[in-house]
Amino acid sequence: MCTFNGERFLRQQLESIAGQERLPDELVVCDDGSRDTSLEILQEFASRARFPVRIIRNEKNLGSTKNFEKVISLCDGDLIALCDQDDVWRPQKLLHLAQVLEADESVGGAFSDATLIDADEKQIGKRLWEIHKFGFARASDFDRMTAIRLLLKHDVVTGATLMFRASMRTFLTAIPDCWIHDGWIAWMIALYSRLTFVNEPLLEYRVHAAQQLGVGHFNWQRESRQSDVDQNGFKRMVDQFEELRKRWTARPGDDFEECLGLIEKKISFLRRRSLLPGNPVRRALEVFSSLHSYQHYARGLSSMRGDLFLPSPSGGQKN
Repeated sequence: MCTFNGERFLRQQLESIAGQERLPDELVVCDDGSRDTSLEILQEFASRARFPVRIIRNEKNLGSTKNFEKVISLCDGDLIALCDQDDVWRPQKLLHLAQVLEADESVGGAFSDATLIDADEKQIGKRLWEIHKFGFARASDFDRMTAIRLLLKHDVVTGATLMFRASMRTFLTAIPDCWIHDGWIAWMIALYSRLTFVNEPLLEYRVHAAQQLGVGHFNWQRESRQSDVDQNGFKRMVDQFEELRKRWTARPGDDFEECLGLIEKKISFLRRRSLLPGNPVRRALEVFSSLHSYQHYARGLSSMRGDLFLPSPSGGQKN
């Protein structure tokens, strides 16, 4: 778990961990310099928890991604479940994710769906997979290359829903600065092992204005990430996939050439999107001529629609 000024929701998250049908072997918390009562809440919980709780306070603020990288490195267990400070875990979360990993040694990580709630714990009426447009029903249909091809289109794994093998840590670090931890971890599992899922919501994922990361940082009603709708967003994504290509070429895995080719096509497509012309006719021609790429490296028609109608500061278009 990573914490930072999380006193408002932290107690409820901790109690949901304590109420798991399968208790954790340990809870490791890295606090990123909270100035509220988060540390006191953690210490009180540690004094009565039925499992060891280790609390580490960072000497300087690392930010969410580097803080998660640190806390992952400190875990002693064979299976690691990531935990935010503001959600509510359903009682079967750890049990069901662990059962998947323990049943199949070829699986490096598993994630689940989640129900969205607001700051007052009211159901929003959406699930994470609806927003991520994840439509698979059976894990048997989600093989390694299917997972890779889906990640090329868009993110589908939220860190708070994820459990992975500690042995995967050799591939996870160091997380490049341009990546958010859960996106990078999902890619490392998909490339170097196998990513699967549990087809049920295993937590209540809280959406609120104070979130550092997550679906609270885009308009979930529009189901479109704000970071993908400007030129800086395209540049960030190009940087991300160039870092992914660098890691993959430095440490090749199975199906190396096929995966490298897909990553390079994604980079090329992102660069083309960042340079779409401002003229509406030329832009439309460019977009419609790239239909295949939008289907395989973006969100299909919704991304095309965004590139056609949302003007960029430079006069081109953005998604």
